[in-house]
Amino acid sequence: QQGQQKPCLNLDAPKCAIDDWWTSVPGYRGKQRIWDTRLLDVGINYQGHLSRFHNFYQKLRSGKPIVTMAYGSSFVLDAAGCWQTSVQALWDLGIVPNPTLYPHPNVHVLTKWDPSWLEGRCSSSGYMDALMEQVNASYPNPKHIFINNGRGGGSLQMIVEASCISAHAPEHVDLVLLDTVTNHAPWQAGEKLLRSLLKGPGSPIVVMVSNSHHCLRPQYMAPELSTRCGLDCLLKGKGSRSYPGCHGLPETYTKGEYDFWHESIAPYQKLAQHYDVAHLNMHDIMHSIMNSGLNSTLNLNAFELLSRFYQDTVHLRKSDLGVMLVADLVLHWMMKGLDALREGAAAGRPPPPPASSLPLPPPLAPESTTWYKTRCYGMALKDLEGKTDIREVHGRAWSDMLGAPSQSNLFQQLPALQVTKSEGWELQIYYQGKRHKQIKPGWITNTPGALLQFKVNSTFPEATPAAGSSDGGGAVEVLLLYTVSYDGWGQARVSCISHCTCMEHILDAANKEKSSLHRHHRIEVTPHEQCTMQLEVLQSSSSGGHKFKLTSVMVRVKVAEKV
Repeated sequence: QQGQQKPCLNLDAPKCAIDDWWTSVPGYRGKQRIWDTRLLDVGINYQGHLSRFHNFYQKLRSGKPIVTMAYGSSFVLDAAGCWQTSVQALWDLGIVPNPTLYPHPNVHVLTKWDPSWLEGRCSSSGYMDALMEQVNASYPNPKHIFINNGRGGGSLQMIVEASCISAHAPEHVDLVLLDTVTNHAPWQAGEKLLRSLLKGPGSPIVVMVSNSHHCLRPQYMAPELSTRCGLDCLLKGKGSRSYPGCHGLPETYTKGEYDFWHESIAPYQKLAQHYDVAHLNMHDIMHSIMNSGLNSTLNLNAFELLSRFYQDTVHLRKSDLGVMLVADLVLHWMMKGLDALREGAAAGRPPPPPASSLPLPPPLAPESTTWYKTRCYGMALKDLEGKTDIREVHGRAWSDMLGAPSQSNLFQQLPALQVTKSEGWELQIYYQGKRHKQIKPGWITNTPGALLQFKVNSTFPEATPAAGSSDGGGAVEVLLLYTVSYDGWGQARVSCISHCTCMEHILDAANKEKSSLHRHHRIEVTPHEQCTMQLEVLQSSSSGGHKFKLTSVMVRVKVAEKV
C-alpha cells in the first residue's frame, strides 16, 4: 500500500525526518540509504538567493499551482520522471510536449506506471516527479505541472541553440533544474539560458545540478572505455567481482580524476555565485562515498558500490540508489531554503525582497547576451495519446510529412518540415531499445548517395536588429540537428539547391567515443519563403559506414537580448 506523504515542504508543518521524505514514492520504498544529511550537505555547493524561495512559497501558500521544469541530457530525460497523467495538461500551457518523451513508447497513453523502470522513461519514481509528490503533499493542487525537457545525448549548448527552447517552455515558470555537465558543452550556453530564465516573469528558483563521472582520462577512446573505465563491468556485470569484465580495473574516483572533473564543473559554481542561483554537485557526493571506506563496511568492492548508483560513466542506476540519491539531494536543498525562511521569520527579520527586484548582473561572457528569433520544424507528437496501432501512427506521420492536408496533423504548433524529395531515406518514429521502443523521430538512411530535399522559410521580416548590427539585423541561419554515434555512421553534404543560396557543408556523424549524441550545425542562408535544401550521404566515411539521421531543423536570426 502506498503511504500518505508527510508534507515536508510546508512552511507551517513540523520538520520531517529523512525516513519520512518519500513515503508516497513507490520506487523508493524498501531501499536502505547508505548516506545521511551530512553527506547531502557536501553536494550543496551554493544555496541561491532566499528571495526566490520566498517568492515560490508565497505562491504555494496563496493556493496557486506552480510550474517546474528541467533541462538537460538523459540525466533529465530518463531519470527526472513525469508528474502529469495527461499530455493535455502540457498542451494547455501553450507549449509543445517533449517529442522524445511523451507519450508512453509502447501503448501511447501517458500514465504513471509501474516503478520497475522496465516499461518506459516516465516512472513515478523520477527525482523531479518525487519532488512534485512532496510539493503536492505540502500544498495540494491538481494543476501543479512538471515539464521534462530532457534530450538524450543533448548538452546545454544543443538545448539552447538548437532545440527550439521557446516552443517547449511556458512564459511563466517557478522552478527550473539545469543538468550542466553530463554532456560537455561551453559553459556560456548555461549562462545564456540562465539569463533568459532569470529575466522571465516568474523570477524562478534556478538550480544547476552537476552530474558525476568516474572515468575522465581524456585519452581513452571507445575500445578502452569498456576496459579501463569498466563500462562492461557496470552495464553487464553490475560491478560484480565474479564478472570477468570487472577484473583488473584501475582505481576509480582518485584525486587526479576528481581534480580533472572539478575543472569542468568550476565554471558553473562561478555562474551560481555570480547570479546567486543554486548549484548541486553530485560529483562531490560520489567522491566522498567512494573514498569513505563504505565499500569495506558493506563488503563490496569499489565497482560493486559504484554500480549501486551508476549503470555506466554518467547514467544513474534507476533500479537501485542512483535516482533516489538525486531526489534526496534536491529535496534536502529545498528544505534548507525552507529552514532559512522559517529561521528568519522566527527571529523577526523582514522577508526577503521580491525576487523580481533582484538585478540581473552583467554577463561573464559577452556572447551570453546573444539571443535568436527562431522558426522550428520538428516532430511534436500531439495526437498519439490513446493510439494503440503503430501502423496508424506511422501512416499518419508519413502523410503529414508529405503534406497531405486531409490528415490530422501530428506536428501541431510546430510547422511540418516539407520534404519534397526522399531517395533512400525513411522517417523513423521509433527506435527499438534493449527493452522497449523509444520515440526518437527523425529521417534516417544507411545508403551512400541517398538524397533528402526539404523546404524552410528563411525570412524574418519582424526580426529585431541585433546590437551593433550594421545591416539592420543578424544573418539568417539554418540549424540542422543530427545524430553522432560510434557504430558505422557516415558523412553527408548539405547544400542549398533552390530559391536561396548557402555554402556547402560536410557533416560527419561518426563519433570516436562509445556514445550517441546530438550535434547541431549552423549554415548561413539567404532569405526566401521557399528555401530548398538538400542532404546527400557521401561515399566517403571516416568510420566505414553510412548511417545518418536528421532529427530536427531550425531557422533563426540574431536579435538583441530581451530587456
